[in-house]
Amino acid sequence: MRTRLILTTVIMIFADLALVVVLAFADTDKATSVDDLSHLEFGIPLKWVLQAQHLDPPMPYSATMLSPLENPSSILWLGLVANLIVVGLALAIVGLSARMVLRKRHRTTTASGSPPDPLEGSPE
Repeated sequence: MRTRLILTTVIMIFADLALVVVLAFADTDKATSVDDLSHLEFGIPLKWVLQAQHLDPPMPYSATMLSPLENPSSILWLGLVANLIVVGLALAIVGLSARMVLRKRHRTTTASGSPPDPLEGSPE
């Protein structure tokens, strides 16, 4: 049981980190001038990546995060930690809710011998 808890925790931490990074790449920031391109902020739900992009696009420009190897970037550590906490809590709530539903469904299946028909309405 303890090994399962540790494994679940490690998986949740990696899923949390991966989701926070993917959300940063999915975010956009609007630039209305070339000067705005030197200070773009990315991250969902909170901004945690600052990036300077050296482009010459037509303005206004909806910028997405580009490769940090080619565009100077910095991390706002407090924003990153806050994002990890918020996204981690959301993942935990979804995971616990799914677990409760599956347990309830399992108990219903074992008590009646067959799974409940989802198309049948509940008796009134």
